[in-house]
Amino acid sequence: MSESIKTVLALDLSLSTGWCITNTSDTPTYRSGKWKLRNTDPISRIISLQEELYEALTFDHIDLIVFERVDFSKFLLAYASYNQLLAMVYLFANATNTPLYGVPTGTLKKYSTGNGGADKEAMVAKANEIWYPEQHFDVKADNDEVDARLLAKLAIEHLVNPLLAVSFKANFDTRNPLVKEKKKRINKKKNAKK
Repeated sequence: MSESIKTVLALDLSLSTGWCITNTSDTPTYRSGKWKLRNTDPISRIISLQEELYEALTFDHIDLIVFERVDFSKFLLAYASYNQLLAMVYLFANATNTPLYGVPTGTLKKYSTGNGGADKEAMVAKANEIWYPEQHFDVKADNDEVDARLLAKLAIEHLVNPLLAVSFKANFDTRNPLVKEKKKRINKKKNAKK
């Protein structure tokens, strides 16, 4: 494990942002939850997230921030909101001099379940498999928190340890030929339906 990174903050950005703070010890502990952000207008969302990030910093020194990277969405307003929140995370990381790393959604799903297109039920089932009986998650209420926990687990297992990061990048990077091939198959199916 890298000696310089001891605490990781993982974020699943949305109006109910899932968060998880974990350490990189041999037996990591996970603290997680959801931040219900104010949603009266875009500025209130951003300021609400900023307040939560700085509050997290008062309890823990954060050495690395990882977030679920959404590259596209069919829901324009949700995607715009996500990017506003992401801008705040970038500003926070810059202001606190904290490294920041985005993990694509498909990568997180592939790491967690073995399927890059896994649904929320599969992700929650995997989290329950890992953390039960200490914690039990519900699909509707806890999916943002579950994503943040699994993201934190991914970070300490593959991003913090540089030796593992090399194999992780080879297996999950979106430029990987296997991922490109899968995208071709999906596009072919879409075109066949037309």
